Amino acid sequence: MLSMKSGLPVFAIVACLLVPALAGAQQGNAKPAPADVVRTELTLNLRQVAVSFEPGLEAGNPAYRELLAASGSASSTRVRVGAIEALPGLRIGTLDGSQPGGSESANPANKTLDLWLARTVGGWSLDLRAETAVDEDETDGGEEERSEAGADAGGVGRDTAVIGQVALAREAAGTQATFSAALAPTGESAGQLVLQWRDHRWTADFHFADPPESAEEAEGESESADESEEAGTDDVEPEGDEPDEDEPDEDEGPRVANDTESLRFDSDTSAGSRFLQLAERHESAVDVPGDARLAVLFWQEQSVDLPDFAAIESLADGEVLRLSRAAVLRLRNETPLRFGDAAIPTDNLAPGFPGSYGLWLKRHGDGWRLVFNHEADSWGTQHDPTFDAAEIDVAYSRDGLATRPFGAALVPVAARAGRLVIHWGAHQWAADYTIPE
Repeated sequence: MLSMKSGLPVFAIVACLLVPALAGAQQGNAKPAPADVVRTELTLNLRQVAVSFEPGLEAGNPAYRELLAASGSASSTRVRVGAIEALPGLRIGTLDGSQPGGSESANPANKTLDLWLARTVGGWSLDLRAETAVDEDETDGGEEERSEAGADAGGVGRDTAVIGQVALAREAAGTQATFSAALAPTGESAGQLVLQWRDHRWTADFHFADPPESAEEAEGESESADESEEAGTDDVEPEGDEPDEDEPDEDEGPRVANDTESLRFDSDTSAGSRFLQLAERHESAVDVPGDARLAVLFWQEQSVDLPDFAAIESLADGEVLRLSRAAVLRLRNETPLRFGDAAIPTDNLAPGFPGSYGLWLKRHGDGWRLVFNHEADSWGTQHDPTFDAAEIDVAYSRDGLATRPFGAALVPVAARAGRLVIHWGAHQWAADYTIPE
């Protein structure tokens, strides 16, 4: 597990990977999505994966009819449905970012890869292809051109531009006219890619793995150990030696702060603050068209073995789910939201700032409700109803993965709509949201 609890060496390595990615954006959106693209992002133990898609991919478009047909036959059409980006260590399908150079690429885990949906005789799959730039002046009616590129659906003569392939599990789902993609956590370092389009729902598991130790690193550690054993013998100078009289101490003068040493009043410390925040929390986020970001943060290491999980079954009417070893779930919204009839505005803590809410699950008769509270930084045992802002009904089910730790995900289903999902083991609570025009 890559968190503060795992030891400083690994923590420092991950810090070097994540902090530069965070430094360019105040709220962690290291690569803002274009205006017409939805970007969903999942950060687990300081490691990040993101998927973006165009919300305008309509299932009714004739260019996609063959691919999405109800028949189970292979299709000659392949459709670019989005792109995936990740830090090193991501393993999904045949893409192994934990290997030096992995998966037939110089370093695929450092690239943004296009996602091409395909259906072959072997079933549904995603081709991971090197991102290509399209000259809009040369494309006329891009839907058809995008759907036909990369054909060879039968798999004969493998396309050398394909860096990796991901087998997709498919199940029937409710009709969804436009394509969507989401990332849902399933473990401390694992998750699931979820795609929906028309009456199809596809899933693929992924996880982050530590890179293997190279031979050079192993040899270097061995040499360092040998040098440590030899230290302190004949080559060590006795303590208390006086400095050479021919080399007088240099008077450096008074210490004066300079641009590289002083912290200016207007210094941007957001990247460091975000790093510390994600050292103890995971995050699910969505960047929506209009340059707005939604995020939900949840504490690490909340397994199904904790007493708080067992207490779910015995909660009385009106009681909230307590987290004795974690802070409350935190929602941050840079744009106003609506959950049913409940308005969740920005500026709830201060004018001109994004909304910030603590989220509490509350037993309500035979069902559940979700409470939005103005105290976003409360510990998970300190719910104060005086600061409640709104309360909504949520859909509850018990058909999830039994081993899932406590977590949450923002699941976009359109450019201005999505679903907030909270889960713990098989328990799952869900509420739909929209972004008002």
